[in-house]
Amino acid sequence: PPDQVMVSGLATFARDQRKLRKVGILHIDNFYGESTRDLFKTAYESGGDKPKIAAVASAAEGTRDFSSQLLTLSRAKLDGLVIIVTGSNFGPAFRQARQFLGKDVTLMADTQMADPKTRAEIQELAIGAYYSSSPMTPLNPDPVAQRWVDALRKRFGIYQEIMGRAVVGMTVMKEAIERAKSTDSVAIMKAVHTIRDFPTPAGM
Repeated sequence: PPDQVMVSGLATFARDQRKLRKVGILHIDNFYGESTRDLFKTAYESGGDKPKIAAVASAAEGTRDFSSQLLTLSRAKLDGLVIIVTGSNFGPAFRQARQFLGKDVTLMADTQMADPKTRAEIQELAIGAYYSSSPMTPLNPDPVAQRWVDALRKRFGIYQEIMGRAVVGMTVMKEAIERAKSTDSVAIMKAVHTIRDFPTPAGM
């Protein structure tokens, strides 16, 4: 499922099941960080009692020291924090959040926490944290899906769900271009809408 589903689901979970009412967001300052921030904020604030995100802080790509952002966030007396930081910077952000905000603040993240390398890095600090993810592709018994998962693991040493999305997109695009016999965007778009029962890493 797309981020609109997973991130919105995490926000609804935080609001309605965990009953978190002072939630902050720490995000990386790029398109992904900003769009994920906005998705979470919109879904969280759509609750019937109209809760508001208590505080937001951003950090530049490549940041490994989040202390100033976390000190700012700590002043809001949060009961929950969403960490939207990608790659090798996630581990430091998560560890520092535990350090600056304490163990009573519920930490949440996107699919980054599903990465086995990330889990190995943060170890027991992950206990009590929540994240959105979909193991859809690795669990799909379709032989086509499993061939893609195996190929990506061999190529990159790891499989993450976002890899499956990229391959699905490129596979469908290639098929649409071949059907359209053109690289014209309108022709490709029309061809996409004719594709049915087409095998991809996520299934047919």
